[in-house]
Amino acid sequence: MELQQIESMWFHWSDVEALQLKGFKYIPMLIYTGDRLHDSPLGYKESFIGSPLNLPLLYYEEVYRLFNSMREKLKVRIVRAIEGRGKRALWPCEILDLKEMQDEVNRLATRELLSRENPQDLEVAKRLLRWFSEKESTPEENMNRTIEITNWRGKKFGEFFMKALEIRRKYPSARFWFNFEVL
Repeated sequence: MELQQIESMWFHWSDVEALQLKGFKYIPMLIYTGDRLHDSPLGYKESFIGSPLNLPLLYYEEVYRLFNSMREKLKVRIVRAIEGRGKRALWPCEILDLKEMQDEVNRLATRELLSRENPQDLEVAKRLLRWFSEKESTPEENMNRTIEITNWRGKKFGEFFMKALEIRRKYPSARFWFNFEVL
């Protein structure tokens, strides 16, 4: 079945944070709330203390606000978190019907996440350097590697959600849920 083709995808939390810094809202919200629900924006931020990008609280306030807004529009299933503590969200395929979600998916699938020509993107890449740097490489090589890997991972997000969107369009009556397990 086609759904099995999109059943899993590996990512790092820094990838989700990079999406947020680039203005993505829906995809990060799906992933954060699919991992664990929190009672406040601060709960999300505290879960990621020490993360590579150390985002300000306002990014987690957006996750919290958007989750509560989407929860009123869609039949989000709330289930026990993987470790058994707390709860997490399972997102229905109808999330893909939202124009904002489709715009984010199309943007990821068709554009690069970071550009060497954009000073703000270079700042994001600098914050990610420790994850992708190699001791034998020059600073410029490490910066290029970081941008390339981040862009590749962004494309993988785009491909994952684009495949789900194609299946949703091909089989509009089919029901499926987005399940995110963070390992």
